[in-house]
Amino acid sequence: MHHVGAANADLADLSRGKHGAGLVHYREGPGPARVPPMIEDTEKAGDARALVEGILDRKEKLMGFGHRVYRAEDPRARVLRATEKRLNAPRYEAAAALEQAALAELRERRPDRAIETNVEFWAAVILDFAEVPAHTMPVMFTCGRTASWCAHILEQKRLGKLVRHLHRTRTPHPVDGWDQIATT
Repeated sequence: MHHVGAANADLADLSRGKHGAGLVHYREGPGPARVPPMIEDTEKAGDARALVEGILDRKEKLMGFGHRVYRAEDPRARVLRATEKRLNAPRYEAAAALEQAALAELRERRPDRAIETNVEFWAAVILDFAEVPAHTMPVMFTCGRTASWCAHILEQKRLGKLVRHLHRTRTPHPVDGWDQIATT
C-alpha cells in the first residue's frame, strides 16, 4: 500500500486499494477463513498433530501461525484465546489442541525460526463462535483494520512522505481495567 500512497492517490483510491489487497492477498486476506475448517478436521479426526503434519507435508500454508515481521506471540492472539476460554466456546478445546500441535510441529521442523500464533488464528475462532460464515471472515477481518489504514493514509498525506510505523501503542496515562485482561 505504501507504493499506492507514493503515487499521491486520494483517500478513496488508497482505501479501495488496501481493501482489495487485504481481501485477496495470500498472507492477509483469506487466512481467517481457512482456520475453522482446520478446527473441524481436528474435531473429526481427534488428532491435531497428524492434521498439522499433513498440512505441512503437503507444503500448504498453516494459517494462523507466523508473521513476516513479528517473531513473538501476537498479544492480541493471547487476549482472544483467553476470551474464547472465558466464554466456554464449544470449539475452544479443539482450537487449543490445534494451536499446541501446530506450535510443536513448527518448532520441530524449523528450530531456527520463531513461529508463533498470530491474531488470525484466534480471531477466526471468535468469529466462528459468533457464527460468522467462514467465507465472510476476510471481509470482517479487513473491516477491523479500516480505521487504522485510513489514519495511516491521512498521516502520510499530511506529512507528504511515506510513513512506516513501529506499531507501538503509547498511552499518556494508565488505562482502567488493563490489568484485568487475561495474559494466558
